[in-house]
Amino acid sequence: MKYETFGICSSWSLNPSPADLEAEPYRQTVHILTMGKNKVKVHVIYCLKKELERIFPEQLNITGEPTPNTSGYFEVQIVGGPLLHSKKDGMGHVDSSAKLQKIVAGVRKALEDAEVG
Repeated sequence: MKYETFGICSSWSLNPSPADLEAEPYRQTVHILTMGKNKVKVHVIYCLKKELERIFPEQLNITGEPTPNTSGYFEVQIVGGPLLHSKKDGMGHVDSSAKLQKIVAGVRKALEDAEVG
């Protein structure tokens, strides 16, 4: 069995518990299991949504869309507003507190602007 992670992922088990996910909510983890010749099972966990919902309870409507046949396009954007994070544009994964805090600041500003407007 093969197990790999990227970014600053921890050595979580292949099936992390809810407590593990809460411990490092901004981490992005990829688990790759070798299942046989030329076949792998990939399980991806993106916890950014959960963390933003924790920070801004009942204030956000977070949606997502896959990019079929393309990887590397992980972006966070306020609908009709600014792009807060773009892996595609060289910002990498949301794998540090600094990157998370930049996104949080952008969301906070958008919420403040919505209250004023």
